[in-house]
Amino acid sequence: MSRVSIVTVTLNRDSLKQACESVDKQTYKDYHHFVLGDGILPTEYPNKQRSTLGFSSSLGAKEPGANMPNGTPNPLLRWAIKNLDLGEYLCFLDDDNIYQENYLEEMVKVLEEDKSIGLVLCGAEDLRYNQNIDGYPELGRCDNSAFMVRSEIAKSIEFPHASLDKNVVQDCEYIKLCCEKTKWKNINKKLLIFGYGLNHPPNRGEIMYLESWKKPQEAFKLAYNKEYSIAEKMFIEAIKDCNTDAWSIRKLAELYLINGNKKEALKYFKKWEKLYKTTKKHHFAVDYSYAIYLKMIHKDYKDLLLKSVREREKWKKREPESLEHYYYLYLSYAFLGNQKKCQEYEDIIISKGKDAVLWAYQDVAWNFLAYHDLFDVNYNKMSKFLGV
Repeated sequence: MSRVSIVTVTLNRDSLKQACESVDKQTYKDYHHFVLGDGILPTEYPNKQRSTLGFSSSLGAKEPGANMPNGTPNPLLRWAIKNLDLGEYLCFLDDDNIYQENYLEEMVKVLEEDKSIGLVLCGAEDLRYNQNIDGYPELGRCDNSAFMVRSEIAKSIEFPHASLDKNVVQDCEYIKLCCEKTKWKNINKKLLIFGYGLNHPPNRGEIMYLESWKKPQEAFKLAYNKEYSIAEKMFIEAIKDCNTDAWSIRKLAELYLINGNKKEALKYFKKWEKLYKTTKKHHFAVDYSYAIYLKMIHKDYKDLLLKSVREREKWKKREPESLEHYYYLYLSYAFLGNQKKCQEYEDIIISKGKDAVLWAYQDVAWNFLAYHDLFDVNYNKMSKFLGV
């Protein structure tokens, strides 16, 4: 039996090849890599230390989460922990991430040198969302592909279940549960590259409202840096590749708003609205987006936005460490004209600094550029903080 077991759950995206190659290049060689296909038979990337297994049905689609309605890898990870013949140590590698060549060597070294340590975390370079993944068992600071745990501890804790009542942060929850049970250590090195693969959207036939893949994420970064013409072309290409990518459609509409091309903006908002109306039950963040659109076209928006706010306030209590809730509550109250609430959240946000949740900071700044004329509050202080 190999010392380290690596588990990858895949939908057979092209990026699986790079993930497997990063395993093959490891300086530490005492491992076995299990590749599990969620309702598919994964492409074989031959290595005598790799086993490729396909599940006949898509288990992940049966366990969606609030921000991942298309499904999650959770059921397969849970199955792997319970059923695979694991080595002494266990780690995961998502199919759109890659390990640095010394990932296994550095992680194993910590566990070998101190037998009292049950889990080790490392940092990651985030190429997609610009998160500060520095390797601590907190939301936004750890990742499913950036930890290694002793298998006996892994097997003693069930990988948490996703549900439509909560966001998909089960990897963080699992890491935290393991860390509560054992001594853990952080390696102050970025041994993972997060979002390396293009991450084409999974072909499950669902609408992507909240999550999007690498090409539109890159387009958004370009647009945020005012490279509008290149960003526009990339968004259009992404939408052609996946016409149910509502996130990309909406961002392109907002780009046109920022450029002053309201006719094109409304054209894409209408496409987004058509997708919105095909879904019966929406995530509160999607209702928030539709409420803004209703305000923009001078229709009744308040009831829907207040419904979204009530749900977001609940989430803020469940996830008090998630600063993005404060950002979007500020925006919601700004559209509603509630100056008192805006000031309350504004003070908290500014006190944390712009680097606290960089992706949310950038998205809110983008909202300011696109929708500033819809705000019914004095937003000078927040606008100055956001640099817009």
